[in-house]
Amino acid sequence: MKPNGGLQSKEEYYAVYNKQLNVYATREEKSIEVKKLNTNVLLSSLFIRDLNQVTTFKWDSISGKYLAVIFKDGSIRINDMLQNGKLVAFLRTKLNDIDSGIWDRILPSDDSEYTQSMSFNHDILKSLPQLVKYVTDGSNPNMTPFIPQTAIWRQYKKKITDMHILHQHSTDTFVIIINGEYILNLPNNNPNNRICKILSTSKGIYSCFYENGYVKEIDLHNFINDEGKAMTLLENYSLIKDYSKYAKDHVNVVMKKLIIPFLAFIDKLKDPSVHNFDVHEHLMLLFFDGTMSKELSEWLQYTIGEKNLETLQVMINSAYKNTSQILIMCIVPVLERLIILSNQLQSILLSLQLMNQGSIADLTNVMISETKQIIVQCQTLLKTTIEKIKIITHESVTLKTFLIWLEDKVHGVMDEEHSDVLDISADSKYAFQIIQSLDILFGRDVGYDILDSKDYLDKIASCESQLIKLNNLYIEETLINSIEIGPFVPLINQLYEPVSVLLLDVNMVKLGSTSAIVYLVKLLDGDKSKVMLGVIESTNHHIMKDIQVPYEDIDTVKGVRIATSVEETEDGCGFPRNNIRIVTHYDGDIYITRVCNILKEQSSPLKISPTYEDRPINSVAVMKLSFADVAL
Repeated sequence: MKPNGGLQSKEEYYAVYNKQLNVYATREEKSIEVKKLNTNVLLSSLFIRDLNQVTTFKWDSISGKYLAVIFKDGSIRINDMLQNGKLVAFLRTKLNDIDSGIWDRILPSDDSEYTQSMSFNHDILKSLPQLVKYVTDGSNPNMTPFIPQTAIWRQYKKKITDMHILHQHSTDTFVIIINGEYILNLPNNNPNNRICKILSTSKGIYSCFYENGYVKEIDLHNFINDEGKAMTLLENYSLIKDYSKYAKDHVNVVMKKLIIPFLAFIDKLKDPSVHNFDVHEHLMLLFFDGTMSKELSEWLQYTIGEKNLETLQVMINSAYKNTSQILIMCIVPVLERLIILSNQLQSILLSLQLMNQGSIADLTNVMISETKQIIVQCQTLLKTTIEKIKIITHESVTLKTFLIWLEDKVHGVMDEEHSDVLDISADSKYAFQIIQSLDILFGRDVGYDILDSKDYLDKIASCESQLIKLNNLYIEETLINSIEIGPFVPLINQLYEPVSVLLLDVNMVKLGSTSAIVYLVKLLDGDKSKVMLGVIESTNHHIMKDIQVPYEDIDTVKGVRIATSVEETEDGCGFPRNNIRIVTHYDGDIYITRVCNILKEQSSPLKISPTYEDRPINSVAVMKLSFADVAL
């Protein structure tokens, strides 16, 4: 079966269709390109250095915007193909030698949303104001809504569960990446068996078809429906992890962007090795008895001057005002959330232990101590933060008075006729504020940290350490127990025993109102190798019927795959779109064989009569092999 005409490129063989946007992705020499379905117009291109390292690529099945490229080294790159392949997420596992993968995006069922809305267990976090994050656009600080990194590509009007499932054939280990951040490794007992393809046969059910004809089923139904509270546990754990990173990032921003530059500037102004005198001592003498030393006069005129005076004003405002703003709007809200989530995490784990009727005493002695440490650390930081806000606000007001006094002294040195703006005798608190400011700026040790950032970072690191312990001891085990992996059972191969088989491709196909699994398998029977096309019921894996695909020389076929049409209209021969397309890759040529009306029951004997037609479908010429009057 090899007609004279064929496709002009390999696009059809590698095409992965996107029904949401009416486009398809296909492989080129060093890229994955996205093209319009009907016109083949190039819309975007994603550079791939070595396409041999790509296992597969899968479209986002909900919005259609994103394309996940799964690599053999166990990494996944999620790209926004509406922005010319912009990378929005990079997921990495510790496994390599990946032979198959799938990306499944699961929406909640209507009944689960109703059950959740009627539940008394309402999440108090939803009643809190939205968390914001501090960003700087040049010199202009700003607050924007905080969105976790994984949520950037996961945002939708309904809550989505994202499942990336990969398989390592050398160890028969499955890797499940949940919502782009939590990784589960599920080892099995059938190493060195390659998977041809993983199919989502129903919500939360995945059939893994091995090349040798065996099949294994992964059941995530209980996990997705949160029947054992595993999903709630994971969401809680992930939020604590995200918020801990958020708190750490904002403390680092305060330290690196605000405090360190400010303190470095102050240390430079008062450096005794540069100025050869004690700035703090000389300024105190100036304030108390009006003594102006020559060194201080030169320091005020040349070191401070109008330029550095203005810089000092800006840096004090930035260090104090912005730090206070971050503490109030970012650190306090996130610590409150961490305390709430830690209490919730503790309750969930205890309830799971009670549900399992296990040793509640062991869980109490170990688990509560872990969550309690997180709660105590966050409560301590919250109390410290509130105290820091008071101190920083007070010092900020105090330093404003000092800056007016210092400006008078600088201008007085530069202009003998200058009249002081600040009248110290007008308010008794002015003198106290100036003295206190001299101590704050010039009397403290070098490198003094307004926020005491190290204490914050140490306590946050302690929380993260406790969370890791909780995950290793309890959370991971709970999640694994909510996932069922079926046995390694013969399926396609048992139909052709004792002949060995090599599964070439398998796909879900819509046949009228029925969903079925269609497979292509090569029978390895010495010189009598042949390719069979068969249909399996998707619910119970019952093999319905099969038929031989009449290749003249199977050894010249480099690859073959099953493709399903994305159009919903009738095809050119009058049949509804309940047909299958077999895309065959010969050496340098691609051909399409269309199998029409495959489930039509007929009593006549098997007759296969190929007919060729050079009409364009999706702007490419095809060869059509009609199986009229033939039932599979």
